[in-house]
Amino acid sequence: MSDIPSKYGQLVKFDEAISNLKSKVQIPTETYKDLLGHIHARAFTVAGATKTELLNDLYKAVLAANENGETITDFRARFDKAVAKHGWSYNGKRGWRTQVIYQNNKNTARAAGRWQQQERVKHRRPYLLYLTAGDSRVRPQHNAWNYILLSIEHNFWHTHYPPNGWNCRCKIVSLSDADIKRMGLTVTSDSALKNYQKPFTEVDPTTGEELERLPGIDLGWDYNPGLAWLGADKATGQMLAKLDHQIREVATPIFNNAINEGQNYFKSQVATIAAKQSLGKPESG
Repeated sequence: MSDIPSKYGQLVKFDEAISNLKSKVQIPTETYKDLLGHIHARAFTVAGATKTELLNDLYKAVLAANENGETITDFRARFDKAVAKHGWSYNGKRGWRTQVIYQNNKNTARAAGRWQQQERVKHRRPYLLYLTAGDSRVRPQHNAWNYILLSIEHNFWHTHYPPNGWNCRCKIVSLSDADIKRMGLTVTSDSALKNYQKPFTEVDPTTGEELERLPGIDLGWDYNPGLAWLGADKATGQMLAKLDHQIREVATPIFNNAINEGQNYFKSQVATIAAKQSLGKPESG
């Protein structure tokens, strides 16, 4: 992510995070609820950006900001050019909107990159420790997860791997047995996690739609960006199947075309059969 300092004071690119951004397919959407959860690990979307050319320019701005280690000020300059070029009338104030696009894409890409690194060294560092930013801005429920220590294989990380919401600053670090002993930590019991993993339903005040959430996690953030990006193809098929049919009809061919055109990162990460199943087409083979 171009933000890791080296011992010589220079910045080292976070290659895994940049790879995550580069692997994304652009999907135009009306609102952030059109695409939720796992599919965000494979798709780049900006709510309200329905023009392909506009979305492409916003994607290039996000990618350049991350590849070059640019600040949000630099990103805002690129954002302004894209908005002026396409005459986009977006919702919300400029400062808030650019912060959401810049920070959330950066955070999820970094999370996906960290997961890839942690998977790579899990034979030596098989435990993950949840850490908050440690200040007064931390959400109470996220603060309750501070210092949760579990095996990397535990299913808690399938839903609670940060970011766990808009502008969430929590992070995960991997530890070895020696680290745990030195820090005086103990593995968290499953009984201590029960209250955190019970979903509840809330009603969207605008549409009346019933939406399922987990306590402390914003709608659509109950997934592990790295696991969804690198994990089983089944997740993508499931997410495609849950989309509104109009969005699904747009999204599925784009994902399939990415595979058929020989993009290696989608050959291994997206299941053509799962995508066909989500459209009700028969499975072959």
